[in-house]
Amino acid sequence: MQQMSSAQSALLADVKALEPIALPLLDSQGCVLARDVVAPADVPAFATAECAGFAIRANDHEPGEVLRVVDDVPAGFRASEALIPGTCIAVTRGAPVPDEADTVVALASSRSVDGGVILDGTSPGSGVIRAGALITAGAPLARAGQLLDAELIGILARAGIRSVEVHPRPRVLVVTVGTEYVEPGVPTPTGLVADHLSFLAAALVTEAGGTAFRIPPVLDDLAEVEAVVDDNAYRSDLIVLCGIDARDTEVVAAPLGLEVTAVGDHQVMVHGNREGAVILGFADDPATLQAQAREILPAVLNRLKGQQEQ
Repeated sequence: MQQMSSAQSALLADVKALEPIALPLLDSQGCVLARDVVAPADVPAFATAECAGFAIRANDHEPGEVLRVVDDVPAGFRASEALIPGTCIAVTRGAPVPDEADTVVALASSRSVDGGVILDGTSPGSGVIRAGALITAGAPLARAGQLLDAELIGILARAGIRSVEVHPRPRVLVVTVGTEYVEPGVPTPTGLVADHLSFLAAALVTEAGGTAFRIPPVLDDLAEVEAVVDDNAYRSDLIVLCGIDARDTEVVAAPLGLEVTAVGDHQVMVHGNREGAVILGFADDPATLQAQAREILPAVLNRLKGQQEQ
């Protein structure tokens, strides 16, 4: 829509990314990084076995030699016996490689005999994941503006990172303006209708990545609307007013300092800022409201979240 695009451009010019906050990793999912993230340490922090098998020092081993197994090391533990010529240490996948060892021979390349095991020949250094082989200390892991999804959270956790600085999810107050609206489930005498608009708008906010807080409808009265907006502006990043029709532009929108854009026959959208919160006013027709919200909400919320525009 030409008119919507014009309104969107005018509105976005005044929308800034929210101030960064530090959040635990799982709480940050769906947020956008505000700072670059680098690895604080090597991963793994020590040499680990790439497979279950037997740790040896390759130069001390001859093919066909019977080696005595002097220790059995599971993941999470370290060897308690020293590795000397003629011996090997059993390890599980992910276990620390004993200090004297430089190679791990896989179980499939071994066979048990009386007194120990015989290992097939193997290349020195094989079967071992060296310290820092997966992630090197100081390496960049993520860039500012990057969306934190499940994969990235897993990478950051593996690097030992517990929290990150992000632009928080926008807090969005949703309220319907209209004397004829009442809460769903309340008896509706002739002339009154259930407030379906704010439920639709709140669901669209959630769909677009915001955190919606809905309150009961307010009357078509400047003082009522102004009180709701000003009382909630300090704890909201965006306020969505539903049910705005052409009549409300003079009664509500203009006195609040909001811009008005005509959208279709007898429908309008209002937009602006008040007390630090972005204000959007959507039409009183559900289909028009949905079209307006789907076009402009993602752009506004992404800008608030600090998400880089494509």
